[in-house]
Amino acid sequence: MTGGRSTRTRDLVLGLFFFGTMAMLLWVTTFLMDFKPGGRPRLEVLLSDAQGIAPGDPVLVLGVRSGRVQEIVLEPSGGPGARVRVRADLDDSIVLRDGYRIAVEESTLLGGRVLSVDPGPPSARVSGESVFRGESFGSPLADFARWFQANEDALSEVVSSVKEIAADIEQGDGVLGMLIRDGAMGEDFGAAVSDLRETLASARVSAERLEAGEGLLGRLLTDEDMAEDARRAVSDMAEAAAELKGITDDLGAASADAREVAARLERGEGTLGRLLASEEVYEEVRLAAADLAGAAARAREVMDQVAEGRGTLGRLIMEEDLYADLQNLVRVLGRSVEDAREAAPVTTFTSLLFGAF
Repeated sequence: MTGGRSTRTRDLVLGLFFFGTMAMLLWVTTFLMDFKPGGRPRLEVLLSDAQGIAPGDPVLVLGVRSGRVQEIVLEPSGGPGARVRVRADLDDSIVLRDGYRIAVEESTLLGGRVLSVDPGPPSARVSGESVFRGESFGSPLADFARWFQANEDALSEVVSSVKEIAADIEQGDGVLGMLIRDGAMGEDFGAAVSDLRETLASARVSAERLEAGEGLLGRLLTDEDMAEDARRAVSDMAEAAAELKGITDDLGAASADAREVAARLERGEGTLGRLLASEEVYEEVRLAAADLAGAAARAREVMDQVAEGRGTLGRLIMEEDLYADLQNLVRVLGRSVEDAREAAPVTTFTSLLFGAF
């Protein structure tokens, strides 16, 4: 009995181990080897350089892991950009469109490669290619190494210059050397830094006062009414400047008109221009002025005669008796006209009465 029970236990353990091993192999086949029943979509890419990509490296579609590189084949007879063929199996089919991009890129700065795929714009036409073209980008560290080798001489000169500067500083040459080696200058620099610190502190206090609305500038920044008054004053000044500009423009126009008038006078245009430029007109005006002066002299003589009481007008104005006689005559004529007006109805009635017979 004991021997049969031990045999059954051993068989059970062996069966569990066998089935566990089979399950492990199935897991490895399915997950680690990307096994997929029914086959997987294949992507073939031609590159100018594999840049170290190897079978098993991941394929990223828009940054999402979507397959693995399965095979890399050299194409010695391939043209430019087609000397390496990469075959990759994808988890799902993808549609590459015009404008697609496939590139070998660094997965990390420390190494590792991925095959990065961008299917292209969704609105673009579906690409008719069966084998696609890809790009290869070098390692940043390798690129840096190549740059370093190409600029080794220049970098050596830079290092030498740095050494010389360090030596000058050590000897106290130059401003920086004096700051480090000269104690007095170092103290002056420290004092300058202290002054700068105090200036910054004062500026901070001033900023706090401004923020608190102290002082004129602080009130302008925090008091809305005062700020509005300031804006209104600025607006008034702008309007005044505009009006002053208008006055200036008017003065400029007047000056232009004056220049035009002066030019016309110089050309002898117009009455005044003819007076200034024409000798004949000037002579006529001079003669007219002389005639006017003679008339004025004669009028003065007449006025003198009137003032002396000579002539009829002078006697009428200057002699009081003649004036009194004239006044009496005017009164007599006035009474006569009044008597005639009063007698007019009686004369009219009498004329009508005797005219009927």
